[in-house]
Amino acid sequence: MRSLPAVLAAIFFGAVVNVHAKKADTFEFLRLPSGARTSAMGGAGAAEAKGLAGAHINPAGLGRLWRDEISFTGARWIDDAHYQSVGMAHPFARGGAVAGSILSLDYGDISGYGPTGGAEGQVSARDAVVRLGYGRSAGDRLFWGLQGSYATETLADETDQGTAGDGGILWVPFRAGWFRTLTVGGAFHHWGKGPQNVQAGVNLRPFFEGMSLSVDGQKSPGEPISILAGAEYWARGAVALRLGYNGRTAKEGSGVSMGFGFRAWDLDVDYAFIDFGSLGETHHVGLTYRFGSVAEQFYERGLVSLQRKDYAQAVVHFARAISLNPQHRRALARLHESNEFLQKQLHPRTP
Repeated sequence: MRSLPAVLAAIFFGAVVNVHAKKADTFEFLRLPSGARTSAMGGAGAAEAKGLAGAHINPAGLGRLWRDEISFTGARWIDDAHYQSVGMAHPFARGGAVAGSILSLDYGDISGYGPTGGAEGQVSARDAVVRLGYGRSAGDRLFWGLQGSYATETLADETDQGTAGDGGILWVPFRAGWFRTLTVGGAFHHWGKGPQNVQAGVNLRPFFEGMSLSVDGQKSPGEPISILAGAEYWARGAVALRLGYNGRTAKEGSGVSMGFGFRAWDLDVDYAFIDFGSLGETHHVGLTYRFGSVAEQFYERGLVSLQRKDYAQAVVHFARAISLNPQHRRALARLHESNEFLQKQLHPRTP
């Protein structure tokens, strides 16, 4: 099983070559962003892949999931098209997590035309995709994930269907130092029927959990490499501000996206806005609820305290997480870090 990340890496580089030759034909709706948070950040996140929406960018993110998660996303797309998605992820006590989601896109009634060009009234159009994925760690600093999709496109009485697969890896190259929060990631999407592409990038959290910066490159068949970038800042772990840029959507508009979110206990509420210029604008709303794993709840509280520089409280939360789960490696590392900061705060060096 530990050789699987190497296999995924080989497949990823093979997919890089493959997308140069393959032309996408159908299922273009699979390009749609899967969540309000990722939409606000320009679709960047191959090296972060946070939560269910992030797992659609890189399934390896499921390997870093530690709590059960339920999410819902709704969006008003261009020309009054609407899409909704719902999903759930479950981490296992011995490592790894499984996730499933359903996305539907409804175009409403559109004008139909016959072979000769004559009008034939209104017809319905809708798309849907079901996804199932699994990810886990391969050591302390490497994660991998796989995801399968079954998609359908329906126009009037005609339906097309197909399957595709995604895969990805995440790697944390440094254990300590200024770049200990740096993550490198890559993923291939829709290997099968659909708009194939590969995406790779880096993510850095320079201010612990408060700030997150992602920069990705994405390559689709017959298209130049697009740059995707996103920034997120959490104020006191309660309110998030987000800004993104998508080089691919910049062909229709500015490529700039923005949004915000807020967290109340275990519930996240997110919003995103994307301007497509003359084509119109889109609005995205998302809800994410996390539950289970009491140890993880204390760990997350410790991260908030660490961000606020309340090191004494951070030590209490991380210690509590370790008492509930002695194998909680991340809490052990953060406890050591918090203790160091606390000692410097209590005993500052004098020149």
